[in-house]
Amino acid sequence: MKKVLYIFLITGNFYLLNAVQMSSVGYSNIRKEASLTAEIVGVLKKDEKVNILDTINTKGRYWCQIPKGYVSCKLLKIDKIKETKTKKKVVSIPTKLPNKNNKSKKTDNFSDAKKAFLNKEYKKAYDSFYQIFLNNLDNPNINFYLGRSAFMLGRFDEAISAYERVLFIDENATRVKLELARCHMANNSDELAKTIFLEILKTEIPQNVRINIKKNLEILENKKVRNTFSGIFIVGVGWDDNIESLSTNYISEVTDSVFTSTNSLQSAWTHQEMLALNHTYKYSDTIDIKNNALFFMKNHAGFSQRNIQFIQFFPALSFKYSNQLSVDYTFIYNRVLLDRKSLISNYAFHPKLQFINSKSLILEASLKYQKKSNDDSNNKDRDAMFYETSLNAQVIHTDKLSTTNELKYAQEKKIRGVLTDVDYNLYSLSTAAVYKFTDDLSVSLKAKLFHKSYLEKYIPTKNKRVDNEYQGYFSTTYMLSKKNILQAEYIYTDHQSNYNDFEFKKNTFTINFISMF
Repeated sequence: MKKVLYIFLITGNFYLLNAVQMSSVGYSNIRKEASLTAEIVGVLKKDEKVNILDTINTKGRYWCQIPKGYVSCKLLKIDKIKETKTKKKVVSIPTKLPNKNNKSKKTDNFSDAKKAFLNKEYKKAYDSFYQIFLNNLDNPNINFYLGRSAFMLGRFDEAISAYERVLFIDENATRVKLELARCHMANNSDELAKTIFLEILKTEIPQNVRINIKKNLEILENKKVRNTFSGIFIVGVGWDDNIESLSTNYISEVTDSVFTSTNSLQSAWTHQEMLALNHTYKYSDTIDIKNNALFFMKNHAGFSQRNIQFIQFFPALSFKYSNQLSVDYTFIYNRVLLDRKSLISNYAFHPKLQFINSKSLILEASLKYQKKSNDDSNNKDRDAMFYETSLNAQVIHTDKLSTTNELKYAQEKKIRGVLTDVDYNLYSLSTAAVYKFTDDLSVSLKAKLFHKSYLEKYIPTKNKRVDNEYQGYFSTTYMLSKKNILQAEYIYTDHQSNYNDFEFKKNTFTINFISMF
């Protein structure tokens, strides 16, 4: 029955068969027992065929029993299924450890592979090291860099196997033990990682290494904590040269026509405060329950009628499907107030997917399904359904430079009434770059484009209204301490429209003090 269960997990089909033949997806260690700490008794080469006799689930990890021992099921793939009429076990030739006398010592391409690794071309480095490895199976240096390349690609099981081959030859290789512990930590094998870290702490190691190990042990201990609380408090002062107009950035939360008016341009000094509170309950290793709240206000000196208050509650269920893939299912309720009078309430469902493709590339995709309900009786005909989808890619180029690109599409449709300036399609594209000059000082540049086309003819002009908005953003951030930040930002907005009354330009400058707790 265990065998049947495993085949169902791998293929999505249900087989009742006597034997299954599989092949190795990489260089896999054969262990004496079904445990990562068990003795290595043999190896499987890539694509080498082997017969599966049984499967075992040990602490959430599936192991395949083969004639010579046990192999992690993650390192195997189905090759073919053998149907037999008898219950006699299928016999296969067991693989053996490579003969050291027959190994090739050719490592001509090692320097090129290492150069690719140092240049953070991890896929190229992995492929090169693997080809060299096939002819130098027990070379510790090659296995070490093969493991590091696999780790950077998120192939933690392959990295673990590579490091263990090095330790099989030199069990006192401290650096390799450190990398192995990191792999177990990334692979959610926390107890194995903790055991190795504690073992290293008993040896003579540099002080900075000892400090880093203690930080990792602290992270592992914090993972056991069920409830965590955190928050951010921001206070800032600034200048706004057009308080009558609001950027399209806030289109999902407000009714834009209420804020967009250029009949009398007004500038004012502003101050703003924000408090974000976050609570996370760790239900299991793969499920978090989040409860979050946000409070924001922005006041304009001498123009209280433009003061904005914003309250939002957004609980979420967070599922971690793998080390790379996680999804947050967020429910949102927020309310926008204008001079302390309720303007609009929003109710939304907002799932967001995050895929960590590698250490240097993070992808996100999200959907938003929202109902806008105007609290002002004069604006009830502006009640609408709002839909949004977005794609986001963050690329970490170096330790100092990262970029983010985002593409969004949104649509708003009125629930009732005959207003012609409610229904629209919105497209936005943004690109941003962050550069760290030092550990404390960084700068950010961002450019954003909005294109909004209304679906019905605008009554005053008898044409469909079309708006385009261009926005430039510059920010510099300085870390005063580990939890306190000083930030200065400047935003330029140029909002264009085929209807002159909706055109405006806007400059804002703000200095913020940010405290995390």
